[in-house]
Amino acid sequence: GRGFEDYREDIASTVQVYVDQERDFIRALQLQQFELVLQPQIDLRTGRCESAELLLRWHRESGESVAPPEVILLADRLGVLPQLSRWLVMHSVRMISELTAQGIPLRLSLNLTAADMRDQELPDLIAQGLQTWRVSPSLLTLEITETALLTDEVRVREIIVRLRELGCDVALDDFGTGFSSLAYLRNLPVSELKIDQLFVRNLHRSERDRAIVDAVIRLGHGFGLRVVAEGVEDEETRERLVASGCDLLQGYLFARPMPLEDLIGWYRSRFS
Repeated sequence: GRGFEDYREDIASTVQVYVDQERDFIRALQLQQFELVLQPQIDLRTGRCESAELLLRWHRESGESVAPPEVILLADRLGVLPQLSRWLVMHSVRMISELTAQGIPLRLSLNLTAADMRDQELPDLIAQGLQTWRVSPSLLTLEITETALLTDEVRVREIIVRLRELGCDVALDDFGTGFSSLAYLRNLPVSELKIDQLFVRNLHRSERDRAIVDAVIRLGHGFGLRVVAEGVEDEETRERLVASGCDLLQGYLFARPMPLEDLIGWYRSRFS
């Protein structure tokens, strides 16, 4: 009662591509060959870089760059997502520690997956990392998406509460792209909203996008939340977001994602 398919040579080549990628991934995880880069966020109240988002990068030995969502899917399929998450958490707090030692106490944001938000040990892992590297919890923001919330809202809320009790901020990422965002905003103790770049990139051309962005900013401030707009790529968009009262801006207009060493140089050349 199951379907079948005739064998073709291209099937074998496709399978080999997956096998090679999975082999390279396991090797990269064992040798810690992943990279975390940082994209600055500009605080409109001070005009300074007060925070940055951590972004995962993996470059295979062949030179191919693998997109972060594909890396997460690979880790999940191979059953090693907990190991990858542990690497991400520990490297994130280490980078905060290094920045603080350099006199640059930036708040860094790390994206969590849906699987992370089902892991009851996640807050303990983060607490361990903060203690190991002697990092203030206020310098770490954990970003979650509505996809993560859909897995098990009750359990996710418990984890968010524990993260907030640690002293970490929690951001609701890609806000405005789901159907239940308002309900989550009402029920979850988040501290930050991130407006998805889907609405930001056409801000100066689309009246609908402008209306959505203005509404989200007012809504976030009504709840006492910090509001971040990502995908800011031109001066006109920046001016519009300033007029709307957005708190933090992130995008190519200010800086592309960069390694830690480059961020330190970039920061000192502008804000020291």
